[in-house]
Amino acid sequence: MPRLILELGAPKTYLLEPVPAPRMTRAAAWSKSPGVVRYKAFRDEVKRRGIELPVPFAVEFYLPMHKSWSSLTGETKVLGAHMNGQPHYSKPDADNLLKGLIDAVYYKRKGGDAHVHSFCVTKRWSVEGHFIVRPVLSWHLEE
Repeated sequence: MPRLILELGAPKTYLLEPVPAPRMTRAAAWSKSPGVVRYKAFRDEVKRRGIELPVPFAVEFYLPMHKSWSSLTGETKVLGAHMNGQPHYSKPDADNLLKGLIDAVYYKRKGGDAHVHSFCVTKRWSVEGHFIVRPVLSWHLEE
């Protein structure tokens, strides 16, 4: 089976907890639901920090582990140590996290995000929520 090989550039780490894009209906534009409020705060912080995305890019989302995994003793503390950096298989979905980031970076920009053509996305557990963006310098299929 062929494997995709990526050559990645220097990473940029953003100490900002990733937030998935909410389902945006006309009503959601004025909604005060927790998901929409969290996303709008994330979007505003992305803009304030001037976060940019190279094209093409690879992004790793690190989602915070449940507080109980590291704050308790015994088995749950071991679980937290074991899960740090491991793949994240539950919600939010990787595509919604990616959409949240792309929409936040290109919010109200002329031309929007139409030029974004390639990306690689992963999500993992972490002690603190953050994300890492790297430019994709080249890629090829290895047979």
